[in-house]
Amino acid sequence: MTLAELLAYFAVLHKTLLGVNAVASAVMAAVLLGLYYRVVREQHWLRYFGFAYSVIFLQYLSYWLGKWLGGGFEHLAWLSSWGELILNLGSVVNNILFFAAAVALLGFRRVWNYSFCGISLLGLLATVSLPDLWNRIPAAVLSFTCFGLLGWALYVNLRDMGERLVAYFFLGCVWLYAGTNLADATLPWLAQRPIALHTEIAGIFHTIPQGLKENLGGLTVLNAYDTPLFALVLALKVALFGAALLLIVQSLVWIKPVPYRKLLRAVTDGTQQFLSSEGIVQAIAENFNADAVKLCLRAPGQEQNKVVWHRWKKGEPKQKATLTELAFKTFEVTPTPGASDSLEGAVLASGNERRDSADVVDARPGWWNPRGTAAVHTVCLPIRYHCSIIGTLTAERTGRRPFNETGLRNVRQMADFLAPLLQAQRHLAAMHVFATELPALEALGAKVPDPLSLRVDLVHNTLAPLATGIALDIGFKPMWAARNDESRTPDQPVDPRAFDCAAFLEAKTIHLAHEKAQAQNVEIHGQDLSLGRLRIGFLRLAYAGIATADFDRSRASLGQNEFHRRTIAALLTDAILDSVRMRLGSVTKDLLLAIYAETFDSPQRWIDKLARGARAAGLLWAAAQIGTEERVWGETDGVKLPVTALRAGGGGNPTVGSVIAHPVEAPVEGGAHHVIHLPLHHGHLWLGVQRKGFGPELQRRTPWASFLKRLAEAADASLVSILARKEVKRMAEDQNAPPRVAHGARNHGNHGPISWRTFFAVFLPALQASEK
Repeated sequence: MTLAELLAYFAVLHKTLLGVNAVASAVMAAVLLGLYYRVVREQHWLRYFGFAYSVIFLQYLSYWLGKWLGGGFEHLAWLSSWGELILNLGSVVNNILFFAAAVALLGFRRVWNYSFCGISLLGLLATVSLPDLWNRIPAAVLSFTCFGLLGWALYVNLRDMGERLVAYFFLGCVWLYAGTNLADATLPWLAQRPIALHTEIAGIFHTIPQGLKENLGGLTVLNAYDTPLFALVLALKVALFGAALLLIVQSLVWIKPVPYRKLLRAVTDGTQQFLSSEGIVQAIAENFNADAVKLCLRAPGQEQNKVVWHRWKKGEPKQKATLTELAFKTFEVTPTPGASDSLEGAVLASGNERRDSADVVDARPGWWNPRGTAAVHTVCLPIRYHCSIIGTLTAERTGRRPFNETGLRNVRQMADFLAPLLQAQRHLAAMHVFATELPALEALGAKVPDPLSLRVDLVHNTLAPLATGIALDIGFKPMWAARNDESRTPDQPVDPRAFDCAAFLEAKTIHLAHEKAQAQNVEIHGQDLSLGRLRIGFLRLAYAGIATADFDRSRASLGQNEFHRRTIAALLTDAILDSVRMRLGSVTKDLLLAIYAETFDSPQRWIDKLARGARAAGLLWAAAQIGTEERVWGETDGVKLPVTALRAGGGGNPTVGSVIAHPVEAPVEGGAHHVIHLPLHHGHLWLGVQRKGFGPELQRRTPWASFLKRLAEAADASLVSILARKEVKRMAEDQNAPPRVAHGARNHGNHGPISWRTFFAVFLPALQASEK
């Protein structure tokens, strides 16, 4: 087959190749757009690629239909001219789309797209207005520029992924595609040259029947040159599609297995820690071909304002650290850098990624680099978790290898991948803070004011939510405390009108969170403070659900994890119970000192002392009944009704030392919802409790149950002392009575209110014990 016959054969296949091109472009457009909308929505260059192939499908489909229908039917001849117009318009549009893809891959500003759009429109006007020999030149120049830049963009991104040979191959294919556009502009001149080859081609066309030629849309020498070039362009379009597809696959598989397999093997063998400079930080550097990587992590505690560093730099000696060492000994902890001090400080403050390039002195100058300098390209990315910036990831490259768009995207994915890991590390650091600070609060003693607020302060400073609230729904009186960054509520009783203590605390916490006005909505994370099955209170933490523009993203919050909150709640439960135990122990000690340091001459002074101690412990009032007397000491209008009603109701014969809680059916406003009955040897002690849910505390060895038992013992001993003194006084009066009365008393002592034997056996030892 001669060259003329081959070119004529291609000319006959021109319409067929148009259809094949349209179908292939449709398939490639469907694949690329499907990947974009289903898998990688963040890679906008892929969208431009997909739409460009869609435009190619439309332009060649319309051109093919125009050739096929316009050549076969005279009344549809206008379709041929419309097909050519759509072909020219489509060429301009897909050039713009491919140029936008190149700009996105190279990370250029979008203003380049607008400039190219304007130039393309001018080129379209020139194409329409110029004669046939010249009308291909403007579009060819624009296509050459577009695909030349696109080839370089694909090469840079594929090379950054480590596929250097493949990158060179696709660079050659795309640049060849760009060159075919210039070659296409020269074909009209070539077709008009009077050479023998053209005569041979025309002779072959004359042998084809006229009807077939009309069905093919006409056969010319220009068709003979266009069609082989068109077939080559089709193959190069497939290569361009392959380059885009390979880049997408490489972007999805952005973690190289070799460095991470090496790291995991070292962690499994116990020779390396995962989160360390020679661990995940070095693996990140090897994964992205970086010369240095810095991982900056916010330490828990707003007031301390510290950050933890993990650094790795190529060529530096390896730090020796074993797993037997305490983890924080290998940490580099510094104050948080300011926004103007470093890239990390600026990113921590603003939450926006930063890039920088600078020339530094190179240690190996040469004839190729007489100044001995090298460019250092740095990118610093924020690590985000729950609307906040918890750290930064910084990567550096030295030399002429800046981070391109694909490399930046992969580093961003790594930052997102690290966020849960670093947040878990911050959770552990927060547990360390609680484990060290809670005992320090207990060391302050029982006399410290607002002990619950101190623990709220610790939780708020360590976890950094918008607002923090803790309520105690146990004991004699429900208490609560809450705070945000600006305001702080001291320890105070829960409103007696509140139906539910948890709902009351949640409402107060939400109110404090909304005072900051930095979130469109607030999320409440709650956790019960429980000791086994005994619930003692509630913990409520408010976080920003949707952060507003003025939200402080430097607030690195903790506590969103449920298991983390459970652990914190367990530590708080133990700390709060220890605090209550110390406070009630201090109240008991003060009460015992007050009782045994004073000689009571009347039951009223005795019950006043008991009532003062009971109120210090959170009880409402105290009342007592001595012996078989009907009078209730300490009885007032507020306590008369429940005590009298309970006494009238009987209640059996309770044993001394038991603690009985009676619910009050209709308590007065601000009155007791429960009345505690403490049976004594020589009377009864009644105590008023405000909390509605009181009772489960008495079924366990809680501080409140221990306090009531010790209070009953102290009241019983002091009551025996009062009765003993009263009997001594009566006996002294009998001693000073006239002889007849005294003789009667001696002869009828066993019929008096108390015998001498009873006095020496019971009351005198109790009196001596109380005086001690």
